[in-house]
Amino acid sequence: MQEVNPFVGIFVEVTEKNIVKQRYGEFIELVYRVDNRTSNNIKGIEGIMHVKDMFGKHIMNISWDTLESVSARSSKTFRDTGIDYNQFMDTHKKLYSTSYDALIFDFEFITVIFTDGTTISK
Repeated sequence: MQEVNPFVGIFVEVTEKNIVKQRYGEFIELVYRVDNRTSNNIKGIEGIMHVKDMFGKHIMNISWDTLESVSARSSKTFRDTGIDYNQFMDTHKKLYSTSYDALIFDFEFITVIFTDGTTISK
């Protein structure tokens, strides 16, 4: 029996990777877009962003929460999301040094909450 995907019509896609200089270090910004093709307004999304290199080798997982609404049948771009770069962590160094075009981002949904109070979970 094939598993039914309860998150049909909701898509999360990383569209850019930027290195942002900060006062005490650097931030790896992952700009992403949420496409909500459902008929319900989204209040929040919880999930895990799986980051791989172009060969499909695991680099890291990032806990991911979107706490802003996304209207039904629309999309919204989010900035200022990512990780503080730690030059002593191999996974951070790999993400930092790999170009956006050589990365694969797979979003795993855990929970989506709609403004009408309904929730879908994994």
